[in-house]
Order: sequence, then C-alpha cells, then structure tokens
Amino acid sequence: MAAKNAPARTRDYVTRYALAPGATLLGVLVGFVPQYAILVLPMLAGAVLLWFSPQATLLLASVSVLVPPAQIGGLGFGLDDIVPILVVSFGAVHLLRHATRDTWVGPYLPPFLLLIASGFVSALANAQGVMSLVALLAKGVVRNGISFLLVLIAYTFTRTSRVRDLLLKSLILVAVIESTFGIFSYLTDYYGPLGIGLVQAESYLQVGGVITSRVVGTLSTSGAGGGSNFLGGYLALNIPLTIGWAMGLATRRSRWLGAFAVAPQIVCLTLTYTRASMACLLLGIVVMIAAKGRLRLLIKWVPVMAFVALLLVMAIPGLAGRIGGTLSERTGFWLTALHMIADKPLAGVGPGQYLASLAQLPIEFWQGVGFFSTAFNPHNTFLFYGVEQGLLAVVAMVWLAGLSLKQAFQVFRRTDFMSQHSMNLVSLGILGGLVTHLSNNLFASLIHLPSLGVYFWLLCGLVWRLKSTTEGRPAVDS
Repeated sequence: MAAKNAPARTRDYVTRYALAPGATLLGVLVGFVPQYAILVLPMLAGAVLLWFSPQATLLLASVSVLVPPAQIGGLGFGLDDIVPILVVSFGAVHLLRHATRDTWVGPYLPPFLLLIASGFVSALANAQGVMSLVALLAKGVVRNGISFLLVLIAYTFTRTSRVRDLLLKSLILVAVIESTFGIFSYLTDYYGPLGIGLVQAESYLQVGGVITSRVVGTLSTSGAGGGSNFLGGYLALNIPLTIGWAMGLATRRSRWLGAFAVAPQIVCLTLTYTRASMACLLLGIVVMIAAKGRLRLLIKWVPVMAFVALLLVMAIPGLAGRIGGTLSERTGFWLTALHMIADKPLAGVGPGQYLASLAQLPIEFWQGVGFFSTAFNPHNTFLFYGVEQGLLAVVAMVWLAGLSLKQAFQVFRRTDFMSQHSMNLVSLGILGGLVTHLSNNLFASLIHLPSLGVYFWLLCGLVWRLKSTTEGRPAVDS
C-alpha cells in the first residue's frame, strides 16, 4: 500500500515546489506596485488550492480575464501577464514530471519553435545593450515560450473527461461573471477603479450624446474604448463555446440553464459596441450550423438571427450609428503596420516596441502611408507579430491558427452525435469559437494581449487533447 501511494505523495511534494516561483513573483509584484497588493489575496487562495490539486492550475488560467491589463512601471510587462506566469510557474514542475515525449514533440512544437526563433532574432537585431537585450528577450522569447507551455499544460492536465468538463465549466462561469458585471456597470453607470466597469466612449461616438460610454468590464486600458474591443473579443470567443456546451447537456431543463449562461454574454457583447466582434460571432455561428450539414436550418435561422440583431440595434441607443461607421481608421492602422513590416521584414522593430517605434517614425513615413496613426496596436494580431518580430512570426501565427482550426474540425468529424452527443456538440462549439476568435484577430490584437491570449492557448491544448482521444476513429457524417 505504501508503494502504491508513493507516486501520489511524490507528485504532491513536487507540486509544492512549483509554488515557489509564483510566490516569488507575488513578492516582486507587491514591491513594484503596492496598490495592487489586494490582488495577492485571491492569488494566495489559488496557491492553496493548487497545493492540493495541480489540475486547479486550469481554474487559475480561466480567471485571466478578470485581471486588468494595467502596466507595471518600467518592467515592460502588464498586470495581465501575472496569470499566465503563475499558471506556468504552478504547472511547469508537474508538466516536466508527467508530460511524455509525444507531448513535447507534438504538432504545436514546429510553429512555436519558429515563433520563438523569430523573437530571438528580433531581440538580437534590435538590442542596444545588454539590458535592452534582456528586456526584448523577455517580451518576445519568454512570452512565446509561456504560450507554448500553456498549450502543453492544457493538453497534459485534460487527460480525463472530468478535468475537461471542469475547464469548460470554469471558462463559461467566468464569462457569465464578467458579463453580469458589465451589465451591472451599464445599468448603474459604474466607473470603477483601474478603469473597470464603463469607459468613456470615443468622441466620434458621442455625436448627439447618444453613446456616452461603453462597457469595458475588467479589461480596462489606457485608451478610450480599447478595453471594450477586448471584452467584445473575449465574449465572442466564449459565446459559441457556451452554446455548444449548453446544447450537449443531457436534459431539457439543463439546456435551459445553459441558455441563461448564453444570454448575459450576448447582451454584454452588444453593450461593448464592437462591430468586428458581432460580425465575427455571426460568422462563427454560421460555420457551426454549416458544419452540422444543416443548410435548411441555416436558411431558416439566419433571417431569425438577423431579426433579433435588428431588434437589438433598435433597442440600444446609438448602436446603429456605431455599426454604420466606416473601416477607414482600421485601414490606416493596417497600412501603417504593412509599411513598418516592409521597412524591417526579417527582424521587425523588436518585441514590445511597436508603440515606441511608431512615435519615432519620420514625417516622410506618414506621407507615404497617407495616414497618421497613434493607436497602441495595429488592430490585427498577425500584423502585430509581423511588425514586432518579422515575417517569420506571421508565418508561425498563421500556422498555429490553421492547426487549431484543423484539429477542432477533425474532433467534430470523428465524434458521433448519437453515441458521443456531448463531445460532438462541445467540439462544435470550440470550432465556432475558434473561427470567431481568429477572424476577430484580423480586426483586433486579441491573442497578443496576455489576459486574452491565455484562452486561445488553452483551447489549442484542449482540442489537441480531444483529437488524441479520437485518434484512429473514422470521420462521422453528421
């Protein structure tokens, strides 16, 4: 009996050592930013939970969106970097002990090696001294490495259906909490500390006093309305996932409960006034319906969805004007990014150096672009990586996006609706969520934001695990 329990005791012993890096990070955080000391309490509670269960690392990852992306002094990192670093700190030792060779050399290794290599080359090319090199490596190589470890942690820790179900439920619960807080902020006109709750709407939206604020939830940023775009992208990712999970529930009563989990997310998404997220969500739902082979259902329900969307537009003040806005501003952001990539195609301007490089561009550059941009990101994840790390990073990100979509579709095709009802619909929801999210990243830099990137990397690891559980099964005609 003692020999049988030895592995469990060893696993607990090793996991406790995994808490040390996280505890050190918390001490550094409080030292640099005393006003955020209150955040130590829930993190310590999470550490205690992790003491008993390494899988609880996934629960910690699911609350990433609740941490505001405020910058930490001159460290080059934001407050939203904390959760990914803590997740990796808590999960790394367990990962090293239990991950197999197939895990490390799995399908995500080649694109991540390319992404990490592009960050390394960019850091070497743009460094202006030892400290500058260290900072660039931290923002590029280290962040990309953390993303890879997040995928591996999600894959390794979701071996059992119980843990997979726990992860899905925690992701959905956090989305409901975030949505409820957003709706509360809208109804009570709440402008909270650190910029949470509501944010002042951009000046061009305040014409006639129709839209004076936008829901930002906990995703506050320094720019007006910027956090609303991030919140919209987060909800647009989670809504298809929640729909798939709700449809896969066993009883009619539980499916109604699932519908109540979807409703606040849709309402909160509408109150963010994010056009791209709404349009990409519609695309994701259309893909879900088409993937099921329900073309008749698609023809039947698209007019219904359009009618519901029209009612929302009419019911919420100023939404029609927001949707009717042009894409000229984003086009300018994209042209700026393309010109910056053309200027440094191989090494980019350096990880984390987009905004600094933007401020140093000569007037001749802007004359060539024909547009002057002050945006803190190019509103396109792939262009963002291209500007900062060069074209190799763009190839790596497109590779990762395509791989995640391919695996999600394979899982959906290999699961039978009758015998594997829940997994089939959950995989359909993940597919819809990934389509929504990746298309949305063409209009916003969502994956590049650590607190939102966590969810994409978690889903990559999850679909990889689901694919491995369905390996060898023939595709099922839905």
